[in-house]
Amino acid sequence: MPSSQTETPEFQPDHQPVDATIQRIDQHMAVLDSMRERPLPEHADVYQRLHVELQDALAEIDGN
Repeated sequence: MPSSQTETPEFQPDHQPVDATIQRIDQHMAVLDSMRERPLPEHADVYQRLHVELQDALAEIDGN
């Protein structure tokens, strides 16, 4: 594709849904980073919730 076509707005892909999903993944990763500060009995519930939410986010990226 010629470079002039890639510069026009109609040829630029819309990455907003993927960007929003990646932001959600980054937020979940931040929760994982903070696990050291949480009481041990909370870990299993947090891991389970994040696992489901990360699977959902990745499915959205894949279009499933």
